[in-house]
Amino acid sequence: MAKRTVQSVEPNIADLANGWLKSYNLDYKLEQESLNDSIDKALNEYFSKQGKSGGNRPDCKLLLQDDNLKYYPILIEYKGYKDHLVKTNNDGQVANKTAKNEPDFKNINSFAVNGAVHYANALLQYTDYTDIIAIGMTGYKDDSDNLRHEIGVYYVSKENYGVGQKVDDYTDEGVSKVTFWHILFFMRQCVVAYRNVCGDDFCVVFVCATAMWFARRVASAVFLQKKCFFDLLTPSSGRIFGY
Repeated sequence: MAKRTVQSVEPNIADLANGWLKSYNLDYKLEQESLNDSIDKALNEYFSKQGKSGGNRPDCKLLLQDDNLKYYPILIEYKGYKDHLVKTNNDGQVANKTAKNEPDFKNINSFAVNGAVHYANALLQYTDYTDIIAIGMTGYKDDSDNLRHEIGVYYVSKENYGVGQKVDDYTDEGVSKVTFWHILFFMRQCVVAYRNVCGDDFCVVFVCATAMWFARRVASAVFLQKKCFFDLLTPSSGRIFGY
């Protein structure tokens, strides 16, 4: 019996994710669109996912501003196959380098998070942005032809040498339907609030922020009851990082 060819669902994944962004009136830009001059130039000058000169085009990108008026680039890469979210090394880090410390173009091209982290490094090298969120999203159709998705969120900065600090993974099961909005609250809690307490030790920052964040949100959900958990995790106004 011939092996059934698995078709990519990347267009479906892109449509799903971009629909979420559109529903909150976020000013996102697609692959061929300009975000700003400095980011466009950085993506064009950094070596591509194929190892050639320039031509980097994230599937989706946007800038979000926190309460301190600092901008955070969000770079999103979509894939359309199961188990193509992220490729990590033996240390659990995004595997964008080979054993010879050269770019691993196979991983960068094949896995959503790896591609997004690659784009983030372009901004670290060629712009003044020092804190970037790299998001990978992939998915597949299950046996009932339902679209399943999974999302990986990584914080990429000069302080973690562009390797990326994992924020979390999300799937379409249970409360994980909060998808992108975890990112925004994590950034507010981790980078803005807790950094003042924990300094630059981001392991401590993310653990403390995660625990405090979930405790407060779950307590609010139980107390209010009339509001669903998802509503509590999404912004209620145009102020994305507002609490």
